[in-house]
Amino acid sequence: MKKLKQFSTEDFDEYSCMYNSYLILTGKATYQEILEKDDGAAFIFNPTQHYVPLEDDAYDILMEYFGEIEEYEMCAELSKAKSLASVMSII
Repeated sequence: MKKLKQFSTEDFDEYSCMYNSYLILTGKATYQEILEKDDGAAFIFNPTQHYVPLEDDAYDILMEYFGEIEEYEMCAELSKAKSLASVMSII
């Protein structure tokens, strides 16, 4: 596995971080696929750990962020993914 590059806060791209997180939570991309394109990718949660979406509120954080920038289709997709995740966590 290749070593991830370090970045400073000046290099931080909030949109990319939120978008990468959106891609994973909606199943549009895997962690590995994102790293193949950008080995310094950032996320709002740790995608290598087992994720408990309803405890971490990542869906809500992303829906609020994308709602503020008027990306309503992404909000709708996140809402559907959150509903599915809540059903899956019960099973």
